[in-house]
Amino acid sequence: MKIDNSRLEKNYNIALGIVKDVIGEDVTKKQMRKVLAVKISPRAKHQLGVCKYKNNACIIEVSKCLLKDDKEMINTLIHEILHTFKDTKGHNYRWKWYANKISNNTEYKIERTRKTDLLTTDDYNYLITCVKCGNKNKRLRLSQRSISSFSNNHCYCTKCHGRDFKIINLKENKVIL
Repeated sequence: MKIDNSRLEKNYNIALGIVKDVIGEDVTKKQMRKVLAVKISPRAKHQLGVCKYKNNACIIEVSKCLLKDDKEMINTLIHEILHTFKDTKGHNYRWKWYANKISNNTEYKIERTRKTDLLTTDDYNYLITCVKCGNKNKRLRLSQRSISSFSNNHCYCTKCHGRDFKIINLKENKVIL
């Protein structure tokens, strides 16, 4: 999927506009740290976005899976913009207050965590199946050490506590274990 930076920039400006409208332009200007960059993270699969602090500035990264849905991208960008505020730390009471104010006054629902169906099986590289109960788990990466743990029965199924697993590399359509 080609990364469209103009779309990312447009959605960031929409998100920032919503924050300024709801929270207030003065408060936003006073509280918001400088944003050095807004980027698409090609590797992020388990988190939709992250705000990285660098000195007294921030870099916002969003998962490339958000390119599938502008509304989800704007929602995530609002979430990350709130992390740039000087009076927020993580998801503390102040961050929650801002998030609730935006959620109550717009169509966007800003939450601490968000479930999404934007991740598809194509985004995963490995399928691990419990031989005993059939419980399936998908993984992006699987180290040689992890494969060893599965083959030496050091891992167990969270549902049935079985220790026999079948591991398939989905990209190569090849059984590993």
